[in-house]
Formats: sequence, C-alpha cells, structure tokens
Amino acid sequence: MLCESFKPGSISLFIVLLMATTWVFPQPFEETFDVQGGADELVSVHSGNWNIVNGTLQGSSAGGETWAWMGNPAIEFAPTFEATFDMEFINIPGDGIGRHGGIMFCATSPTQRYDAGTSGYELDWIDRPDDHGLRLVRVDSGAHTFIGSGASDLPDPPTEWQISIDDEFIQVWGDGELLIEVQDGTHRSGHIGCWAYLNGQSVSYDNFLLESGGGENCTNDRDDDGDGDVDCDDEDCMDRELCIPTELCDNGIDDDRDGAADCDDSDCSETDICTAPAGPRLVRGDANSDGSINLTDGVIPLLYLFSGGTEPACMDSADTNDTGAIEITDAIIVFGWLFSGGNAPAPPSPTSAGYLGTDCGEDLTADGLGCASEAVLCE
Repeated sequence: MLCESFKPGSISLFIVLLMATTWVFPQPFEETFDVQGGADELVSVHSGNWNIVNGTLQGSSAGGETWAWMGNPAIEFAPTFEATFDMEFINIPGDGIGRHGGIMFCATSPTQRYDAGTSGYELDWIDRPDDHGLRLVRVDSGAHTFIGSGASDLPDPPTEWQISIDDEFIQVWGDGELLIEVQDGTHRSGHIGCWAYLNGQSVSYDNFLLESGGGENCTNDRDDDGDGDVDCDDEDCMDRELCIPTELCDNGIDDDRDGAADCDDSDCSETDICTAPAGPRLVRGDANSDGSINLTDGVIPLLYLFSGGTEPACMDSADTNDTGAIEITDAIIVFGWLFSGGNAPAPPSPTSAGYLGTDCGEDLTADGLGCASEAVLCE
C-alpha cells in the first residue's frame, strides 16, 4: 500500500535522495586498502591525486591541497569514537613549511578545511620552526582556531596515530604517547578525511580503524564504559589532568604521581610547611659540640647529673638514646660505642668518632631538650 501513495516520479526522486544520503556508520569501520584498483572505490576524492599503492592510500599535491574522505559516498561517523591510523610522509619538501598534512574529523561536509561551510577539527603535522610538531585546530565555518599542540620536541612525526573523542575531551596519541589533550565539545560526529599541503607533498595512509566511543566520560558521574568504575576512578581517566590529585605536603605520599613527595615536590616547595626554618642540626653523642666524640662527651652528662656540672652545650646531642632526658645510660652508650664495640647513639648517629658534616641531622623527636650550641660542622 505504501507504493500506491507515490505519485508519478516519486520513486525516481526517492532513489535520487537515497543515493545522495550521507551515511552514518554505526559499526566499526576498518580500511587497510588491500585491494587492486583505484582509490575511488574506497574513498571520496575531493581534490588532488589519490591512488592505492602497495596496500596504502597515497595522496600527492602539486598545485593545491589534496583531500580524500573515508568511504564512497563519504561516511558520517558517530559523535564519539576512537580512530587509529598510520600516516607516513614519503618525501620532505625543501621549503620553509616542509612536511605538512594530516586529517580532518567531525567535519560537517566532505570538502576541505578552508571552505566557508565546513566545521570540525583539523589535526596536522608541520615542520615549520616556529610551530613545529602537531597542531589541533577547531574549524568553525572555515575559520580556524588553534586549540592544542604537541610533539614540538620530536624531530619526525609519529607513524601510528590515535584520536579519542568523548563528550568533552579530545585526545591525540602518537606512537603510543599522549601528545595532545583538550577540553572542547564544539563539534561531534561528521566525516573524516585525509589531506596534504600544496608544496609537493606525498603522504601515505593505512590501517584506518574507527570504533564508536565506548570510553569513560570523566565528569558525568556515570559508568559509561560499563567496567564498574566511574569518572576519575576509571583507568581511562586517571591520567587526565582533572583527575590527578594535588600533592599533600606532609603525608609522605606522592599524591600527584609525579615522582616527588611532600616538600620534594615543586607543588609544595614554596609552602610554609616546606620553607619553615629547620631545627638545629646535631650528631648524637657530641655533648660539648666540639665536632668529635670522645671520653669527655661521656663524662659531661655524668657531671651534669651528679656533681653540679654545667649543662651540655647541646642537650639533644647528650641524649644519646633519644629518650628526651639526660640520664646515666647516655654516658654508658658513649663509652660502650667508643671502647667496646657497642651500638652507636640514636639518629642522627655518628659514623665515626671524628664524624663528618654529612652525619648531622635534626632531632625529629618532640621533647624539651633543645640544642643551645650546634657543632660548627653542622651549622
């Protein structure tokens, strides 16, 4: 009965509209270019010369940018996806721009990046010294806004590329390394095309794999990928800047996972807790702070305790067992260590009777003794 509703010419019009439809590809798209024949069978050529050579898609340009879009007709891909592909520059142009080419994704139409009606994102490599490396550009009706860059320290472009898109973030990986991450949700879904600049570029593309997004959105309080973890607890998000915790400066833990903890971390080095003046530096056993440990250092605590002798120059040093009090045991420890191979005084401990400045340290035990006079070696 549906067919009866068509008026003369309707079927022809329907077929024309159907053929002109841009297809949204709901399943993974994979293309390795392992075919014989022209590139037109697999891609929509917009400009330039494109051929299948040795199982790769190769494009060249001598008088204008060369553009080819995945699928023929060009396929419109899902709003969120992961794309992996190989790209290799076959030659290195000798001008000031050098190797320059890349891809455009989430494009509203399969034309080229400067067309007034085109929006999306453009990712490219360029050899130009002042902006060498990868560049990520948002295209809004042909107008370009740079939103990310990376790999400026790499002499050559990566070969294996990956682009991951979720509701808010775009990540660009090269040869397994995260090179660009930006928060920009302006454009989602659209066409994906390859291109190269007009200075005699020859570029090879291969191993395109595009899969609908199944990654974790790190800010929506949902388990998007169904792995049981949500947002920053998900391994997909743990290395994103918004999920890396700040360094706590007094807990002995490398909270932000940058290899440094507490006051050794640059995030803490200027804080009050890390810039407070250090306490006196000392070596246990040097009761008179003369820079060495000998018989006198055992006698001084005994005279102080039993004969009304003067207070040790550094009470914390005379407290050889770190009990927080001067007692006969402190003298016994000094004598035993010096003359009968006994244990050394408590930390900061001497390595020898004529100790070094590197032996000096702070008394980390809270007590009321203090150190009125530090040894010159420890100042």
